[in-house]
Amino acid sequence: MFLSKLIPQTALNSVNVLFGRLEAVYHEKKYDCPACGKKNVYFTPLPMWYFELWEKYEHIHSIFGYETFNFIKYECSNCKNADRDRYMPCISLKF
Repeated sequence: MFLSKLIPQTALNSVNVLFGRLEAVYHEKKYDCPACGKKNVYFTPLPMWYFELWEKYEHIHSIFGYETFNFIKYECSNCKNADRDRYMPCISLKF
């Protein structure tokens, strides 16, 4: 696909390994989710199928350019809310 043409397969394999390791590392620390209110949950990385869809549909924008997009701690292990969904209750509590 599009990314495969630009990035060597070894680099893509490295990303898969990296995300596998990141998931293991980030399962070590637990958080309190402001969206569902549950304590001691994990925030897991963005699922790899997102990257596969971006490659399939030739997504051209950098994932680092989005304002609220934490792809390393993307979703709550309990409620599956994304990082921006967890951000909104934090903001509303301040006002």
